[in-house]
Amino acid sequence: GCEQVPAGLAPTSVTIGTFDGVHRGHRVLIDRVVADRARGLLPVAVTFDPHSANMSPTFLQIKQVYENLVLFDWNMKKRPSLALSWEILDPTTWEFKLRRGVTFHDGAPFTAEDVVFSIQRAKGPGSDILQPLKTVKEVKLVDDYTVHFITDGPNPLLPDILTQFYILSKKWCEQHGVTQAMSWKG
Repeated sequence: GCEQVPAGLAPTSVTIGTFDGVHRGHRVLIDRVVADRARGLLPVAVTFDPHSANMSPTFLQIKQVYENLVLFDWNMKKRPSLALSWEILDPTTWEFKLRRGVTFHDGAPFTAEDVVFSIQRAKGPGSDILQPLKTVKEVKLVDDYTVHFITDGPNPLLPDILTQFYILSKKWCEQHGVTQAMSWKG
């Protein structure tokens, strides 16, 4: 839904993402957001928990705050985000090498532990986005900047699927008691 914004307060532009690409499928949604804002309407995110709701207004707004492992550029080519590279090691194992030198807003370093935690959280109670991850049996921490995704069978689309999932700081979630996704449904 949208809420009415008093005249003169509606933003005149939209900035999406922090990398150089936006999923082409989101272009229509972005254009709609811009048109709604021009009419004084703002889409309402139901939550800012990235694992709680699989809804377009929520997705468009949380992508301003969180990063994923892989993203699509304007030409629908997969590009590195928090993962610098990925490869298939065997039919059921993908290896992702992670970007070094990334920190969360509180200064905590981004590591493989955050990836393992975030994927487990996205597959857990309260999550509204767990369905695409159903083939992921396990995420193994190999070292501070390498993870292995173990699937229940060959899954050549795993990097594409991971464009939909955002990474949280395990440390922050533990400190604030939000180790499980918070269901927006109540």
